[in-house]
Amino acid sequence: MMKAFFAITPFLLLSLVWGDAQEFLLWWTVCLLFIPLLESEGQLKLLIFSFPVVSLVLSLLYLLNQSYFIFSYSGDMERSNWINPNQFGGIIAVGIVMGVALLLKQFRIKISKWDSILLLTCVCTSFVVIVMNASRGSFLASSVASLILIFLSDVKSRYKILLVAGLCLFTFALWESGIFELLVFRMEADTASTAGSRSLIWTEKLKAFSDDSGFLHYLIGTGGRTGAEAIGYSAGITNMSTHNDFVTAVVGFGVPCFLYFIYLLCYPFLHMPKGHGRIVFAVMTLFIAIECSVLEPMFRGYVIYVMLYIFLYSYCMYERKQEI
Repeated sequence: MMKAFFAITPFLLLSLVWGDAQEFLLWWTVCLLFIPLLESEGQLKLLIFSFPVVSLVLSLLYLLNQSYFIFSYSGDMERSNWINPNQFGGIIAVGIVMGVALLLKQFRIKISKWDSILLLTCVCTSFVVIVMNASRGSFLASSVASLILIFLSDVKSRYKILLVAGLCLFTFALWESGIFELLVFRMEADTASTAGSRSLIWTEKLKAFSDDSGFLHYLIGTGGRTGAEAIGYSAGITNMSTHNDFVTAVVGFGVPCFLYFIYLLCYPFLHMPKGHGRIVFAVMTLFIAIECSVLEPMFRGYVIYVMLYIFLYSYCMYERKQEI
């Protein structure tokens, strides 16, 4: 646990330097307390199953009580959300990817027939909700990660073809039902002239940083996450969130911390023993990277992403002990 705690000290120290009160300082520290508890297969299984179960519970809540989630979007459209639609979509996406990985036996954790039924129910239900929720980044991250897991799994080729064909039919049925309407609408509206354009937000932040920053800012950033959000106001840029952990890292914490952040994301994969488990760790790292490219899950301290990373870290350490 101490090793993991010291891993985030550069961000903690720079936050103290800038006086930047951030959610991730609290939540990362609290979640790190789980690491000593994750030392057996049973404990790891309990945590890994919490991800699809959380997704399933929230998905059922959405389907059973949609009015609780709805708010008006672009006049005649409706968009569902849980506090924030992107956060909600991200939580659902984590459950989908972990459910697919477990179904494909990518983790060396024993699952029963009833576990498989639960996971399959979670993946199908959660995929429907993530489409209806219309979070573009979460839809992309979960779809890409799931397809890679399928194609790189040990499942026989003929079963892979059948599985992909089934997914295509399932997706086509959803398309015909009209639930892709809002997702397509949001993708078509994502142009350089709209506030939802991620590329426009990133360009604004990075341009303001490069125009106004001296050597010290390149070294230690412009004020942590709050600084990354605020930069550019003098240039008339009013969009607050960077919607990108990598942009937050380089703008708010400096180039060295940006490189260090990338290393930390890859740490579980780099230290995983060769052989079984390397593929799933590569895919999980890619999934987190995609989510970090459209949200700020790590620097805002979204608990489910922090716990996902801690699971990967703990599972990696567990597998290393098994090799000894």
